Amino acid sequence: MRLHHARLPLTFIAALAACTARHDGPDADAIRVPAPAEVTHPMASFARLVPGEWQMMFGNGTTSGSISTWHWGPGKHSIHRADVVDVYYWHPGLKQVRTLGLDPYARGVSEGTIQFEGETAETTFDLYQTSGHRRLVMQWTFDGPDKYHEALFEPTSTGGLAQMSDWNHVRSHTATPPRPRTAGEAPQPSERLQALEPLLVHAWEATGTWDAGEAGPIRTDIELIAGVDGIYARTVALTDGGEPVHLLDTYFYHHTGTGSLRCLALSNPGGVYEGDITVLEGGSLQIDLRGYEGDQVVSRVGRFDFEQDGALHSRVWTLEGTDRQPMLDMHHKRVEPTQD
Repeated sequence: MRLHHARLPLTFIAALAACTARHDGPDADAIRVPAPAEVTHPMASFARLVPGEWQMMFGNGTTSGSISTWHWGPGKHSIHRADVVDVYYWHPGLKQVRTLGLDPYARGVSEGTIQFEGETAETTFDLYQTSGHRRLVMQWTFDGPDKYHEALFEPTSTGGLAQMSDWNHVRSHTATPPRPRTAGEAPQPSERLQALEPLLVHAWEATGTWDAGEAGPIRTDIELIAGVDGIYARTVALTDGGEPVHLLDTYFYHHTGTGSLRCLALSNPGGVYEGDITVLEGGSLQIDLRGYEGDQVVSRVGRFDFEQDGALHSRVWTLEGTDRQPMLDMHHKRVEPTQD
């Protein structure tokens, strides 16, 4: 049977989440979930962005109508703005706070690093657009706990910075009621994400077998981000009688610079995983992952089969040289999406 490559990201999410929630051994009778994390260096400086919402103001004091809320990622090793792809995360391999952003203008994809110094922060990033590649700088200046100034610059040929635009952000601790969205306003995936469209109308639950025992249950909710070629997936462990434990955040996006479908996954223990999706001859699918877990760099290979009964069967191997060692075997089913 021909494999359906739209299900590939789901298997990738569940595989990493199962790794995050690994059993201690074959006799374990419940999923082992990480303990809640405290905000610690190097992400501690971002704590000033939560809670509340931020209203963007133009330089003349008028409102732009844009409202942002910030949310911690799993284990508080990352933070992201809701309703957009704008994420900051500690990369254990590079020893840097990295950033990934998607912008609707010219299909912008930005990748860079941010550094805080007291009440200021500076992000240096590469911006890839349909018109080409640019190197830019964003500066934040905080004015007390509830206001910061944001300015965008482009380096000049003389080594200076030319300001392009700037905004003020003011915090409100009273949430703005969301405007109900009609069916016609629901975001639709672009042609670059059409292969992932079947994932967007469902949430997914998975159970399976780890090399040392049982894995699961795990639930993933998937959201298409309006206006950009990006998808956000949130994976939690379903515990008995308790609150779900946030295991993994995964971002899928079309990279304008490389023309590839990319993914970035951030785990509760602080692991960072990156990879591209490949369609093999005959319709099979493979994803080759590089993961950064503390000081260790790991390689993973996955193969994915969509079965006749609608279930999805995924297998993951760890790669050591040219040898593959079985790591995970999982099955997935569709469930109703989580309601906010």
